[in-house]
Amino acid sequence: LNSVQNVRFGGTALTVTFTSTVPTVADLVKSGPVFGGTQIVTIPVGLYYTPTDTAAGGIRVRPVLAGQTIVSASIPGFTQVASAAGSTLNITQPGMTLAGTTLGSGLEVGTYGYLGAPNHGGVTVTVRSSNPLVLVAPNASTVGDSLVTLFVADGQTYFPFSVQALEGQTGQVVLTASAPGFTNGTATADVVTPAFDVIGLQPTPTAGAADVSLYARIGYAVAGNSYLAAVQNVRPGATPLTVTFGSSNAAAVPLVVGGVTAPSQTAAISPGSYYTPTGGQAGNVLFRPLTQGTATITTTIPGFTPVLNGTTSYVVTVQ
Repeated sequence: LNSVQNVRFGGTALTVTFTSTVPTVADLVKSGPVFGGTQIVTIPVGLYYTPTDTAAGGIRVRPVLAGQTIVSASIPGFTQVASAAGSTLNITQPGMTLAGTTLGSGLEVGTYGYLGAPNHGGVTVTVRSSNPLVLVAPNASTVGDSLVTLFVADGQTYFPFSVQALEGQTGQVVLTASAPGFTNGTATADVVTPAFDVIGLQPTPTAGAADVSLYARIGYAVAGNSYLAAVQNVRPGATPLTVTFGSSNAAAVPLVVGGVTAPSQTAAISPGSYYTPTGGQAGNVLFRPLTQGTATITTTIPGFTPVLNGTTSYVVTVQ
C-alpha cells in the first residue's frame, strides 16, 4: 500500500472475508468464540482497518496442528496486494522439556517437565522409562511402573512426577515424555551407588554428660565421595533399610535405644524417609559417654557407601 485511507463518510462499511485454506492446521476465530476456515468482518466508516482484536469484532489465527495453510483476505471492489492474496503459515509442533536427574539405587526423587505451549485444551502426557532399572510414578508415595500418565490442564505447562530406582543396580536410563500435538521430550536418569552419612557424633564428650542422639542419612554423594550431594527417600514398595551402629568400647561409650544399652544397635529407614529416627522419636539411637575412654563408633548399611564426613569408623574420646 502506498498509503492507508479511511472509508469515506456517507459510504457504507466494507465487508472483508478472511480464509484459511486448511482450517485443520490453523483456523480463524471470532468472539464467542466462533471457529472456522472462513470469517467475515467489517471496516467501519471513518476507519481504514478491521478491528484488531476479537472483542471489538476482529479475528485471530489459531494454530491447531503442525502443517501449512494459506490465509488470505478479500474485499469486493478492492485489489489485493501480495500479502492479502495469500500468506503462507508454517505451523510447527511445540515440544516439551524434561529435567534430568541423579539418584541412588533403591531411592526416589521428584522431577518434572514442561510443555512447549499452554493453549492445548488439556492434554495427557505419558512418561516412559527405557529400562526396568528405573520406574516412574505420579508422586513420591505411589509405587512406580515402566510408564505413568499425567493430565495437564489447559493453560498449564508444568507436570511433576517421581523417579524410582531399583535396588542393587546402577546405570543410565532414558526417560521419554510424549503427548498429542507435541514433539517428544527426553532426559536421562543416572542411577548411582547410594551413600550415607552420620549426624550427631561428638569427638570429645564429657563423662557423665547427657546421651547424644545420632542418626544416618541416605542419598547420593558428590564426585570424590566427600559429602552427600542430596538426601533421597527410600523408594515406595521397597523393604526398610537396616542401619547398624556399633561401639568398640561399650564400657565407656555404650549405645542406647529405648533405655537399653548394648555395644550394637540397629535402626530402620522406612520407605518415604531418608534418615533413621532422630531425637525424641521411637527407635532413635544414642551414644552414652559413660566413663573416660576411647571408642570407635561404626555404622553400616548394606549396599551403601559411607561419605568422608560420615564414615563407617568414627573415634569418640570421652574426657
